[in-house]
Amino acid sequence: MNHEPLGSGANPAPLGTPPPAGLNILLAEDHPLSRKLCLQVLKVLGASAEVAANGLETVAAVQAKAYDVVLMDCNMPVMDGFQATAAIRAWESAGGRGRSQPLWIVALTANARLGERERCLAAGMNDYLSKPFTQADLRNVLRKVPAPSPAGALAPPSAVLNAGRLEQLYNELDADSVRTMGEEFVAELPVRVARLKNLLATAPGPETAREAHSLKGSSASFGLESLAAKFQALEELVDGGGGPAAGRLLGEVVSEAQTAVAALKAWLAGRQ
Repeated sequence: MNHEPLGSGANPAPLGTPPPAGLNILLAEDHPLSRKLCLQVLKVLGASAEVAANGLETVAAVQAKAYDVVLMDCNMPVMDGFQATAAIRAWESAGGRGRSQPLWIVALTANARLGERERCLAAGMNDYLSKPFTQADLRNVLRKVPAPSPAGALAPPSAVLNAGRLEQLYNELDADSVRTMGEEFVAELPVRVARLKNLLATAPGPETAREAHSLKGSSASFGLESLAAKFQALEELVDGGGGPAAGRLLGEVVSEAQTAVAALKAWLAGRQ
């Protein structure tokens, strides 16, 4: 049976092999007509999806239900697709999906400029679909979605501390200075995280984003790459006005900062 491609009056494209049956799909799309069209194409393909109208709703939905794939519009109000992806990846890094593999995220964008696909992949998305797309296009991206992890299979844990980065600092700079700076960072990180928490609770805005940005840089400098990624996601959430999602992410930041301090202390103690 043949079906006409979305957004085109051209020759019908064959349906071919359908996407995997039973996929739990979330469609993150704010435009009502685009949402309706995509849902109709999914129906023709034998699939269905739940819907989120902006990035904040998307993050909340992902945290509440184990979806297999998100079709993520890049340009949404409140929080765009890039910010939502950053928040989801930070949540996953903190163990948010438990034993499940990372969520498969497909970018949906009408922006066909050079490098857009690379930008989406660099932001943590897994695949890319340019609007308008055909049934065959959507079918093909859905066929790439990995099968759910077998029961009991653990996702590999993310490293809290990149010791290689610290070794690099020791090799390139004065060891005593690096140790002193590391100890200063260990002492100040809980204080600065507490300040960030207070800023977010009382007056979220540019100052909060600046503090998260500064903590991102200093964390990365000391090999705390996962923590740095969370500070970056928090900065983007604050800039996008994502209050509730930012508050949830901050809880993860506080927990990982405590783990990071312990890991960095242990590493420094071993270099005495």
